[in-house]
Amino acid sequence: FFLWTCLATGFLLLFAGWNRPTLPRVWIIGLLIPLTAMAYFAAARYLLVIVPAACCIIPGLVPGRISRGILVASSLLVSLALSWADLGAARGYRDIAGELSQRPRPESARLFFSGEWGWRHSMEELGGRYLLVQDNDFHAGDLLAYPDQACSIVSPAKLSDGWRPVDHFEIRPTLPLHLLDGRCHAGFYSHGWGVLPYAWDTRPADTLHLYEYTQNP
Repeated sequence: FFLWTCLATGFLLLFAGWNRPTLPRVWIIGLLIPLTAMAYFAAARYLLVIVPAACCIIPGLVPGRISRGILVASSLLVSLALSWADLGAARGYRDIAGELSQRPRPESARLFFSGEWGWRHSMEELGGRYLLVQDNDFHAGDLLAYPDQACSIVSPAKLSDGWRPVDHFEIRPTLPLHLLDGRCHAGFYSHGWGVLPYAWDTRPADTLHLYEYTQNP
């Protein structure tokens, strides 16, 4: 997706807009060549660096003020929708972390977690302890929370004996747009998750699982 988008954008803007001002052409050439040659595996977000130059050229390729207005309005609408969906997912991680930090548990019990992104930031801010591979000193009452999507090293198959599921939480933003989700191949922030910059999917943006340790070492 990234490679072909670079090539298509370059062809459109460099040839169809050859009579446009020189600076945008130089800008696009100077960025598309290294991006295509060295970062073809990168995420869709890296195309954003050519947006300012494209904004200088594209209006001249679209006839009529109404057509240009529709183009700009459509781009703005998509940008706002993606930003809102991303914000909704971030708030979901924050809210669930806050709820877990307030969950009743024995005074000596600890709250472990696994996962990255805003989920890790929120949990560390509220006193959660990041689960390391070598951690095995658990006590009855300890809690462990991990997500399906946010790069967790934990899965039910990897949990040692003594952990039992007690709850789960779903993150459902207002708009069912996914920017980073391997299930629907959305890889706005990382190509490894998929070839689409975003995807429309009604499934939860992420599901977080809560386990409790019930055995003493």
